[in-house]
Amino acid sequence: MGELPTLPTWGIVPAPVREILQRLKDRAAAGVEGMDTAKIGGSAPQNHDVAFLQMSYAAESADRATRDYRSVFNAYTHKFH
Repeated sequence: MGELPTLPTWGIVPAPVREILQRLKDRAAAGVEGMDTAKIGGSAPQNHDVAFLQMSYAAESADRATRDYRSVFNAYTHKFH
């Protein structure tokens, strides 16, 4: 297999931008972890309602964090690159 072409270098992303992106990435990961570890206990419908609400909250949290991540990333790249 041949060598990969060299990608253009844009410079270093400032620390505050990297920190924001890292926090948003961690927030999205926490939402996914919440969905993965949610417990659905018992056979009563009210238990399923609680589990559904917990899963919905975790999914919305992950979705919001990923949308914010994309927004910050796109704004930075369009402004400076």
